[in-house]
Amino acid sequence: MAALEIPSYLTIFQAAINVSIFAVMSLVVFSAILRARLTDLKKWRFGVTLAVIGFAWLLLTTGLSVSGVFLPGAFGQVSAIPPAILLPILLFSFALTRSNSAVAVLESIPLDWLIRIQFLRVMGGIFLVLYLDGFLPGVFALPAGLGDVATGLLALPVAYLVGQNSPWARLSALAWSIFGILDLVIAVSLGFLSSPGPFQQLAFENPNGLVGQYPLVMIPVFAVPLFLILHFLTLRKLAREGVAGMTLLAGETAELVWKRLDQLFEPGLGIPQYGLAVADEEDVEVEIQKFAQAAPKAGRIVHDAFRQKPALPRRIADDGIADDQDPPVRP
Repeated sequence: MAALEIPSYLTIFQAAINVSIFAVMSLVVFSAILRARLTDLKKWRFGVTLAVIGFAWLLLTTGLSVSGVFLPGAFGQVSAIPPAILLPILLFSFALTRSNSAVAVLESIPLDWLIRIQFLRVMGGIFLVLYLDGFLPGVFALPAGLGDVATGLLALPVAYLVGQNSPWARLSALAWSIFGILDLVIAVSLGFLSSPGPFQQLAFENPNGLVGQYPLVMIPVFAVPLFLILHFLTLRKLAREGVAGMTLLAGETAELVWKRLDQLFEPGLGIPQYGLAVADEEDVEVEIQKFAQAAPKAGRIVHDAFRQKPALPRRIADDGIADDQDPPVRP
């Protein structure tokens, strides 16, 4: 299929979208890396690896888009857009099951920030602008544009409720996530059904050819997988932290435990990064049990996090100094 006319503002707008998404995601993720309970070496390695993968993904999707790989008919009757959406999600899911560092970093991202990031979805309003200018069919542009704008605007109040631990936080976050996922699924489906090709069922009078052309195609092949991953991470956190009335992030819950335990220990001994020293292992268990009774799932998550912590504290000798010859506290 021959390339269509591209409005002059679209290239500038798409570049702004890509830069905004990459900048915001980098800020949130690298802040999470600094907060993650990892050694400095693991933080450095994970940060460099993630930066390389992120740039490679952006450059690859841009290169393929410019070369016309995603244009209707580029691969005969099969569109390359659906595989480009699914492949990053599958690779991310695989990495999440294989990398403890990835899990640690994700756990340190506050739930409200995972939601707040999706305010960027308001940029999907570009579909509405292109519809008004006659470049996109309304059967695709209106649901996709209005759905994206609604999801982006609703992200802010939902994130606020979650950040304030409102009684409505969990329900609102769950409903918002489902709405956001459905919006993306519907938009991709309508884009597929309204694009030129053997599977076209809609918009015969004004086929949706522009959505497969650079730069607009960067939304489905770059932004959509990223936003779907954010939704899945949100649902994952909601499922893992589904405690009666509680919406605390597991990492934040762990921080509360460590702060509470700090009252039992002498500062400056045992765990330098936290300023903690082990007073008695049974006291630690008592504190964890208190959290477990108040919130069973949160208590289990914190208990597991404490038990799996790589840098185990050592018992404090009578002279107040950690004895390297003594065995570590039982994990």
